[in-house]
Amino acid sequence: MSSVGARRDEATPSLWPLSLARVVIGLLWFSQLLWKLPPDFGCGPGRDQGLCDWIGREVQHPAVPLYADFLRGIVLPAFGFFGWATFLLETAIALSLLLGLLARLGGLLGLIQSLNLLIG
Repeated sequence: MSSVGARRDEATPSLWPLSLARVVIGLLWFSQLLWKLPPDFGCGPGRDQGLCDWIGREVQHPAVPLYADFLRGIVLPAFGFFGWATFLLETAIALSLLLGLLARLGGLLGLIQSLNLLIG
């Protein structure tokens, strides 16, 4: 009986490298929260820092012009809502990956958010 268990352990790949990668990526998501903390999302008094600066740069130099129109017409007028949505989404991604809770969902949300950052 013990030889069967030993063979199963040898055939099962070690998951620690994948877990380590998950935690490191979770730490990266967490570190990126620090420059856009609520309530002003790092914008500062001149609104030229943090998330305001990032969105401003995306509007000025978009990879996809339609995305700049979306930011100008929808995101900027409701910046408070989208600031909170971004903060909460990225917090959920970081916690999911760091703690391993719903890690596949956290990874999927991280992929979608990364694609959003890519097209901006």
